[in-house]
Amino acid sequence: MIDFFKVSPLSKVLIKIFAKGFYKVNAGLLLFLFVTIILYCFYIEVLNQTHFEPDVIILFNLSFVLSIISSPVLVILVFAVWTVFTIKSWSYVSSQIIVPENQFLFYSSNSIDRFSQFKSWLLVQLIISIPIIVYGVFAMLIGIAFGYYLIPIVILLFAFFMACISALLYMHTINKLINPYEKTIYLNIAKNWKKPFFSLFLYHCLNNLQVTIAVTKILSFIIIIGGTYILADIQHDLRVTSVICLGIVLTHSLLIYQSNYFETTQLAFTRNFPLSSNQVYLNYLLTYLLLTLPENIWLLLNFNPFESFSLILFSTGTAMFFKSILYLIRLNMRRYLYRIFFLFLLYFIMIMFQLIWVLIPINIFISLWIYNKQYYKLEDL
Repeated sequence: MIDFFKVSPLSKVLIKIFAKGFYKVNAGLLLFLFVTIILYCFYIEVLNQTHFEPDVIILFNLSFVLSIISSPVLVILVFAVWTVFTIKSWSYVSSQIIVPENQFLFYSSNSIDRFSQFKSWLLVQLIISIPIIVYGVFAMLIGIAFGYYLIPIVILLFAFFMACISALLYMHTINKLINPYEKTIYLNIAKNWKKPFFSLFLYHCLNNLQVTIAVTKILSFIIIIGGTYILADIQHDLRVTSVICLGIVLTHSLLIYQSNYFETTQLAFTRNFPLSSNQVYLNYLLTYLLLTLPENIWLLLNFNPFESFSLILFSTGTAMFFKSILYLIRLNMRRYLYRIFFLFLLYFIMIMFQLIWVLIPINIFISLWIYNKQYYKLEDL
């Protein structure tokens, strides 16, 4: 039991390279958030000294946390923010794994048994997720004090679940790169099948992005199940399902980025094909529809035809808008995450004001316009 919690030499190396490096790179952002929270507390303190009794000050200072642990909708929003934070950590660690000075890990860490590797990578991700864990523990303590037990526990379990998924993803990445040309069972089965343009990224996912696909679908199903049961009393409100669809698109944001990366790095020759930008747009729209086929089936089975098709059109259009953004900023993960997080907040507010019918045409027209303007400009890069 003691050996389980012992920090191994591999853990020390991984922490120094990845965890400390992550905080160095993102120190500015984390410091900004910390200072913002501190200033917020000071502001509330000054306001309370003027208008409220001392025994009410603590309740006001804890009002933000209480609102989150008592509101399922805000919990989903917090989970979305944490998912973006975790994806950001995936991007950083994955990019550092392939740096030449870190390639010694391919020959050293892979000689250790998988369980020990998992423990080391899990410790790295837990250290990276300290801001999330601290908030989760604080929310749990506040929840217990004020009689909210379920959601704070779910918050901590979600943080630990994301850390475990991250550790498995890192393990898969660093072990898989030993033999990058090995074909999976999917390609062996489908090697003689016809592969139309819209299916190329799907085959790429099955061959190279199995862990990313699995994590994405698990998060997507968590959002569906959590939103369905936690918000069951207001499920008839189309805004609730629209927020769930928005969360589904957010969970697929990494795959959307990967589709653009795959297109730019491995399918650049396809720009010589006799395909217009509109035809390319329709192909990638079909790709996303097939990628989210389980979620689309859930919508068709649980809502009337008009609502289900409207929601599918909204989620697909939003995904295409996210993808079109990458034609403007190129392969820049940080700028991409910032923009989709801003759009998530903006769309969330618009959905609350029942403006989903405005978002549907906006998504389609703007994304199609960007495709027409930017798709073939990538040839000049």
